[in-house]
Amino acid sequence: MPILVYDLKLKRPGCALLQVALGGTTGVAGQFPTEHWLLAPTPDLKPYRISDEELASVIQYHRRLVVGVTVPEGKSEGR
Repeated sequence: MPILVYDLKLKRPGCALLQVALGGTTGVAGQFPTEHWLLAPTPDLKPYRISDEELASVIQYHRRLVVGVTVPEGKSEGR
């Protein structure tokens, strides 16, 4: 069962470094859109042992949030 470092109040995963630092499963963060990552610890960021199905569901939730997002002309993604 994977361990996901996640803030339930903000509904955001920790970045790859936070995943490792707080005991998360290696590679989990890379499955989330990077714009959803938390880059610094928050009071509610904690590791959660979840099933593979639950992890897939959380990843899909985050991926659906970025579907349909457009980047304004003249701007690049992530800026």
